[in-house]
Amino acid sequence: MGNILNIINSDEHYHNVDNVNYIPCLTGPFLCSELRNFTINELTIDEVKDEKCIYVIEIRCNDGLKKVFDLLPQKLIDLVNNDKCSIVIDYEHEGNLDRKYLEKFQYNIQKNKEKVKLKNIFILTGNLIELEGYGVDVVPSIHFLNNMSFDAYDSKFRRNTDLGYVWKMPDINKIDIDKKSKLFLTFIRNSQKLHRKTLASYYQYHDLWKDNNISFLKVEWDGPHGSGEVDYLPNKYQNSLLELEDLNPIEIDTKNLKDKSGFNTMFADRSDLYLETFFSVVSETLFEQEAIFLSEKVAKPLLNLHPFIVMSTPHTLKKLRELGFKTFGSFIDETYDEVDDNKKRVELIFKELDKIRTTPIDELKTWWKSIVPILEHNQKHFLNLMNMKTNKVKLLEKIND
Repeated sequence: MGNILNIINSDEHYHNVDNVNYIPCLTGPFLCSELRNFTINELTIDEVKDEKCIYVIEIRCNDGLKKVFDLLPQKLIDLVNNDKCSIVIDYEHEGNLDRKYLEKFQYNIQKNKEKVKLKNIFILTGNLIELEGYGVDVVPSIHFLNNMSFDAYDSKFRRNTDLGYVWKMPDINKIDIDKKSKLFLTFIRNSQKLHRKTLASYYQYHDLWKDNNISFLKVEWDGPHGSGEVDYLPNKYQNSLLELEDLNPIEIDTKNLKDKSGFNTMFADRSDLYLETFFSVVSETLFEQEAIFLSEKVAKPLLNLHPFIVMSTPHTLKKLRELGFKTFGSFIDETYDEVDDNKKRVELIFKELDKIRTTPIDELKTWWKSIVPILEHNQKHFLNLMNMKTNKVKLLEKIND
């Protein structure tokens, strides 16, 4: 079949039946820049003849897994059982597909193992931990990193943004370290998540909002304890958490935007915000879950020549290093990345933020000059991802073989 992907549109049986749990076929993460070398031939089940096909189900959230087998049409099951079609369940834009949900899904697998050939069913997930033994192949994907690499190249390293400015990829030779005057760059947009309330409480306690580049949009803000008790926030910051209730939203790059919750953040990176600051403090999507997920949030400092501390699940830095990136253990104690206990991990991250706050600016500048080769490596390696065969492409080639 070469590079032709015969895609059976699943909307009739999934999105049109349940648009809460399913994304319209080929409008989600599946059809993206990394598939540029494939020709997409979209067809219906009734149009399938002798060609090998792929039935793509794009799920919006974990609950979409529950009904996958219940909604499969019999004609499609017949194609799968005759090895004429494979099912790809795409959930690579999120990382919260963990063992708990897969165990629930496995129950449905066991109920349906005589009904449909399981070897022809695959799940694409943004969770990068090893997930095996669930009856179907679970394939990890670094969707955001891969596609930002492609898209940066395609746009000749300039991208219009929803925020009204043009992103331009920074040049390592044009960074003036002596002009850096602020410590932290942090984007806290969706503030409902507990670990983001935790980080905001740290900034509130130390009154860091004005002298750093920190946004706190309070999108989906539900109060200090609306999403549950922030039990891993150290006691000294609990009053600061309560103070966030009366804090007005803090903006650094969204003042001209009417909808603060629906804009594309992929290349929403104003160059001066990076040039002025020493560190990105990345508040990733996940913190408490048994998962490793690399979104556009951690991609931004890699592409924009910035050292970073990442507030995320354990072993996120380890995974980045496995992928070929370098981190900043020459100055930052990165053992926080090895700690499973959420409260202890927060304490270690805050300890490093304290160290940065109390380090003289001249010393930070000296250290920053020493890591320029690491920053340059990370940017080059990030851009080179587009030249590497992704797990998704490998899977599709295997299916098409």
